Amino acid sequence: MKTIKILCDTHVIPALGARKLRDLSVDDVDKWLAGKWKVLSPRSLEAVRSCLNRAIKQAMARDKVKRNVVELYSVPAERPGRPSKSLTLEQADSVLVAAEDSPVARRDLATGRSLQYGCH
Repeated sequence: MKTIKILCDTHVIPALGARKLRDLSVDDVDKWLAGKWKVLSPRSLEAVRSCLNRAIKQAMARDKVKRNVVELYSVPAERPGRPSKSLTLEQADSVLVAAEDSPVARRDLATGRSLQYGCH
C-alpha cells in the first residue's frame, strides 16, 4: 500500500490532480498513460492506473462523474526489458568445472555466496 501511495503522489496527483474528473476524457487518459509507459514498469503502470481508476469509481459512487474513462484503457502486457544476467548452460558448466579444484568456490556455489568480488 505504501508503494501505491507513493506512485499516486508522484505520478497521478501532479499530472491530473488539478483537473476535474468529469472533464477527463479517454484520450487524456490514453495520452497520459502512454507517457507513463515510457518511464514505469508494467506493474507500476498498472498500480498508477488502478489509483486513478479507484478515484473515478469513488466519484461515480457520489454521482460526480457519469462513466469511468480509465476502465477503457488496458496496460500493455510487456515491453522489452533489460538483457538477462543469467548464465547460459555453457557458462554454468564452465563455472562448475573451474570450481572442481577449489573447496572455497564449491562452498560458495553451494551456499549462493557471492564470488563476484572474490569474497572468501
